[in-house]
Amino acid sequence: MGSVRALIRHSRVGEASMSGSTTAIGLSSHLPTPGWRNLDRHALCRLAVALEEAHPPMSNDIGWLCLTHICRGWRMTLLDPEAEDDMEALWARTCSVFPSEDAIATLSNRAGKTPLIIAHSSRLSKDHEMKLIHALAPMLASVRVLSIHAHSYNWASLLAAKHLPQLSELFLDDPVPLSSEALYEESFALEELLDAPALRSVHLRGGRLLPLDVPSLDTLVLENIRTSTYRILDLVRKCPQLRHLTIDSGTMLSGTRHSDALVYLPDLCTLRLRLHPSVRSELKQGMVYPEDVQIDESDEVGIDGAPLAQAPVLPLVMMNHLAPGEEPVELPPYSLLPP
Repeated sequence: MGSVRALIRHSRVGEASMSGSTTAIGLSSHLPTPGWRNLDRHALCRLAVALEEAHPPMSNDIGWLCLTHICRGWRMTLLDPEAEDDMEALWARTCSVFPSEDAIATLSNRAGKTPLIIAHSSRLSKDHEMKLIHALAPMLASVRVLSIHAHSYNWASLLAAKHLPQLSELFLDDPVPLSSEALYEESFALEELLDAPALRSVHLRGGRLLPLDVPSLDTLVLENIRTSTYRILDLVRKCPQLRHLTIDSGTMLSGTRHSDALVYLPDLCTLRLRLHPSVRSELKQGMVYPEDVQIDESDEVGIDGAPLAQAPVLPLVMMNHLAPGEEPVELPPYSLLPP
């Protein structure tokens, strides 16, 4: 165990600036022979799992994959399709790291039947995003976690009308400027539902509201989504088990509740609304929830962070976000839209 710790410490500090085969050569020089080179399959897989935390792969550094460059025996063991389930889980977490369609496809295949985890904590580059989209499109049904800070593609449109039986966690951060008039018109265009029966957590930031049909949803967070109270209520109506609901519009929500049908949320525990007072009131009037729900309310804010409750207002013509069959109407203004 001491040797394992030494190897991990070396990979974290001594070789932090290295990548690829250079890292492998550096690690290899720290391995006693022949004992290390003759590790059995279980021990070698355990080593890979331990090294992943200390040396995760990045787009410009193969990280723990350097173990496959130590020697032929290690490479054959770690790449063996019959390797232990822990290795399939490693491949599932690593499959989207590198901006290469071939790499994504190869690593995903090595994950076997283990659901994929597509998670990027930083903004994707344009090249990485396009290659990831092309590679993922045919295998979306195998994704369990999708967490994306997009570059320019609207990922919600990729998921609309899909049946994703494995998906349990979804985070989409759309970087498109929300002051764009083009986005304002397009942000209501998605009509086809995402069918994800195992989905438990959804966090959408920016861009379009993604219609969902997820009765098991536990947590829903909406930030800077241009939509209407009608569509918000219609969405949560399809999530009867919802326990945590957060809506932070950042001046993007339009108050247009078209239906008197109430939305029942018997399991709701927390409700956080950062909206214009009139919109908060409209949403709350449209929902029925337990009396002991923890409610956190505040006014929406402008670009400078100042509350907009008393800000100058502009008329707003509702377009695509009207209820089905209704004509566009001009509504009383309530909030200042960005130029």
